[in-house]
Amino acid sequence: MKDVFLIAQKIDQAREDGRDISQYETLMGQSLQQEMNTYLSPLVRKLVIIDASDEQLTKPLQGNDEHFFDEFGFLNWSMFTKQIMTGTQVIDDIPEVSYKLDIHLFPSASVYLKRFILHHLVPFVKKQFVDPEPKDVTMAYGSCGLIFPRLLQSPNIPEFEDASVENGIFMELVSLYRRGLYQICFSVGISYFEKSLWSMLSGRFNMKSTRPVKINEILIMSELKEILGQDIIFFLRLIIGPIQGMNIRNLLWHGFFSDDEFHQGYTSLLLMLVASISKIKIVQESIKNFTNRPLQSGARFDVPICVPNYNADSLVSDSYFVPASQRRLWKQGLDLYQNGFFFYSSVLLFPLLELKHKKALCILQLKITSAETECCYITFEDVLSPQLEYASGRNLLFDNLDPNILFALLDVVAWSDGPRIRDKLSHGIMDPQCIPKSVVDRLVVTCLMLLSRYTNKTHCDKLSYQPIYHPQVILMSSVTQTRATLELFYENFVKELVYSRSDDTENAIAPKQTKVQIMDLLSRADNHIKNLSNKHSLFDDHLQDFVVTDRLDMSDIPVQVPLQYADKLGNNISTIQILRKICSGVVVIIDKVRESIEKQKLRVVEEQKKGRSKNAILLEKFTSNIHSLFLLLVLMMRSVEISFLHVNEPYYELCQSCKLVTDSLPVCIERNNWPKPKTIQKFLCVLLNTIK
Repeated sequence: MKDVFLIAQKIDQAREDGRDISQYETLMGQSLQQEMNTYLSPLVRKLVIIDASDEQLTKPLQGNDEHFFDEFGFLNWSMFTKQIMTGTQVIDDIPEVSYKLDIHLFPSASVYLKRFILHHLVPFVKKQFVDPEPKDVTMAYGSCGLIFPRLLQSPNIPEFEDASVENGIFMELVSLYRRGLYQICFSVGISYFEKSLWSMLSGRFNMKSTRPVKINEILIMSELKEILGQDIIFFLRLIIGPIQGMNIRNLLWHGFFSDDEFHQGYTSLLLMLVASISKIKIVQESIKNFTNRPLQSGARFDVPICVPNYNADSLVSDSYFVPASQRRLWKQGLDLYQNGFFFYSSVLLFPLLELKHKKALCILQLKITSAETECCYITFEDVLSPQLEYASGRNLLFDNLDPNILFALLDVVAWSDGPRIRDKLSHGIMDPQCIPKSVVDRLVVTCLMLLSRYTNKTHCDKLSYQPIYHPQVILMSSVTQTRATLELFYENFVKELVYSRSDDTENAIAPKQTKVQIMDLLSRADNHIKNLSNKHSLFDDHLQDFVVTDRLDMSDIPVQVPLQYADKLGNNISTIQILRKICSGVVVIIDKVRESIEKQKLRVVEEQKKGRSKNAILLEKFTSNIHSLFLLLVLMMRSVEISFLHVNEPYYELCQSCKLVTDSLPVCIERNNWPKPKTIQKFLCVLLNTIK
């Protein structure tokens, strides 16, 4: 059965073509009735769903609260892990459970854990965190927050006015729990717990990594077992990862839970887990050993966007886009935004957006939609990748999704120049108080576009979206900045030389023939650009006797979907990325020239005082090539324009040859040399062949 998301598109297309839509409406009704009530496979449901009526969960574990919790209100680890491990049938003769073996023990251990949660933990956490006055909770558990990274500023938690930057995250979690926002509380808490585990390892063992280390990787490190012990590691792997376990963290952050599937007991478990681990002696020693760095800020991504008014209840209820089993969560996410809780809104909406697009993609590509215990999940990055690693060919979702919506999703989630807030939130590296409102505005606008696009009713005006982080848009900005830099370079250095001297003197480094070639290609390149766009190049060589006003403006060229930026090697948008590197390389070259000239001028002044002229000759030799260098840079930027206009064609060789010049010039300038003739000639030949 087709996804309702895709059937809605067929209805729209039929309306536009004036065709009968009754067959699609019938299909829509059937699909809505057959919408999945759960996105968890039977095995995963058996592991994670806590149902009080389940016969396996009706009995409490042996013992009372005094067995499981100490006098200070923390877990009694020895008794707790002993009871949970009772169901694993691990005998005392086995010194340790291997990471390959423990996954076979997860099903039986999960039953004992759920019995503990249902009959012991939930009532105890209510007594410890909900029933007391806030000041009493802070006194008993406030110091537990030291295990988390520090906030950048004091938190705004009316309930816990004495919360500090050091314990702010933990007290925020307690506040969420007391307000009944269990799913948000767990999502936020597990993310910062992931960050805390790595901080302990890096502090105690001086561990470093060039990339973010995921929690599943952390939990199999022998160093962490040295800190927490085998039993606690087994327990953490049972509830957090791998996929063969309960895997609550990934199920939440990838949107698999329906409205009523997540049990508050898992949030109770997380609160008690964090508090109790923070009191382990070796953990406290590890905390003292590492510098608990504050979280990241995201202020530089504050680009405003207008969010229209909406009614979340009716908008969600009427939309084909939202599965019936997740309507409450969608409404809650949009309501939180309207009430000013931007961080919480993001935590809910990102996973919901991911799941719906993931479902549509899986149907198109004939892949499994549900969460399984034997195969990895498709992530949001997979969903928004033009080429899918696990399937040959292109991402078919790109052919079925409104380009406006696709650009919005890529801006919010995928582009490397964008905020990528979802990644930062889900891995606990960003201060929730420092997320720019405009980033969440952009997320909500994306949701509204989807909800209003796939509905039979009108709830808000038709929304359009202008991408701001698309590589093509960023390239336009880079080109504009490079042009301004070249203009200043010409006015301050080159202009005087054009009229005061010639660079075909005996001191010139650049071969005269090379300059003639460059000037000829400048004219040819401009004509080629004119033929392609009906406009002249944006980059002027300043040798014309007339002022050209009709110049190429890249912003006039519509932004295109990423599939159209695949070069001959199949690397998506790699041509655009190379062009950006060329632009930044030209700016670096100009800076190097300025720096070199200023240094040599100072040396000349010092030499003149001593009656010497060595550096004066070097300066004359260097400046005699400035004009040729300037023309070469202009030609390179015209090559960028040509490559951009041909971006859907295999112009990879031109981009690479041009980039080789930008890479080699800074070193040559430092040594007062002209680049190797071979490098320049290759670029000139490739360009000539391109524009013939």
